[in-house]
Amino acid sequence: MAETSSGVTILLKKVADGDAAVEDELFRRVETELRKIAKRHMRGERSDHTLQPTALVDEAFLRVLHADRKIEWRDRREFFRTASQAMRRILVEYARVRLRKKRGGGQRPVRVDDLSQFPAAESPEDIVALDEALAKLARRDPRAAEVVELRFLWNCTIQETAKIIGCSDRTVKNDWNSARAFLMGELTVVNDEN
Repeated sequence: MAETSSGVTILLKKVADGDAAVEDELFRRVETELRKIAKRHMRGERSDHTLQPTALVDEAFLRVLHADRKIEWRDRREFFRTASQAMRRILVEYARVRLRKKRGGGQRPVRVDDLSQFPAAESPEDIVALDEALAKLARRDPRAAEVVELRFLWNCTIQETAKIIGCSDRTVKNDWNSARAFLMGELTVVNDEN
């Protein structure tokens, strides 16, 4: 049976109002989509990553529902975007811990093999550097950061992104190009030859 937007939204509102009894039902209804999001986040991770998509889904779900602040959910899209952001934060936290253990801190340049594509995060150092660059972009240009999130993390098309944000396709294209240029300027590019 196809899930309606209103069914998930109603469950989200019940959870936000303190009805913990519906959490299992909510998880059952959103789990498939959360797994898809987790797989997108994990696709750039190393193959021997200790955190698997299932664990990422579970941890993100719990963080979103049991956040320190109460969230007034408008719709299921807002929930999935928040869960996606939580997944990214979880992966960044894991990368920071691994980086500290591996080298005691420090960073190295992010490798960008194809400058026409978005920077790839292939190691803990890359993930941390990319996260810091994205945070800086969000402070500088929140809409461009939202475009990056939708295009890169959610694999939305230009048209889908424009519809979600409520602007023109041209604006999304401009924001996307500007954001990529900004991020590449923030990240040190290392050629394969080095």
